[in-house]
Amino acid sequence: MWSMGILVWEIFSNAARPYSHVANDGVTALVQAGKYPDIPKLAGEFMTKIMKQLFKLNPSERLNAQMFYNEIHTHCKDNKYLSLEKLTTINKIEGVHRDRLEHWDGYVPQVVVYDKNGKEKDWEDAPAEMLANVVWREKAT
Repeated sequence: MWSMGILVWEIFSNAARPYSHVANDGVTALVQAGKYPDIPKLAGEFMTKIMKQLFKLNPSERLNAQMFYNEIHTHCKDNKYLSLEKLTTINKIEGVHRDRLEHWDGYVPQVVVYDKNGKEKDWEDAPAEMLANVVWREKAT
């Protein structure tokens, strides 16, 4: 999971090379001493906390994959990062609404639902967020 911290760091540092100021043989010593790259301010408070938890020297003190997923998922859900509720602009366009899209005699766009092992479990209505950029047009005859 330490390398997941580096991946997250690279995302917020615009793909910069971690420890770029240090020769390759010096990086190992820094990592073993618990030193991690300076976290970019762009990461914000939440992601800074996540990265610091991933960079813990003792692996048993780090977030594991499930904890990482839970933290990110909960944060995104609580802050509605994956929702269209904050995107009110689309509703200001005359004739355009982001309500559930139901067309063609009751047909509703569907998505496949998978279980935690990646096996297909079921089908359900596609969430409105997924349909934000879908344009419905009448078929040409």
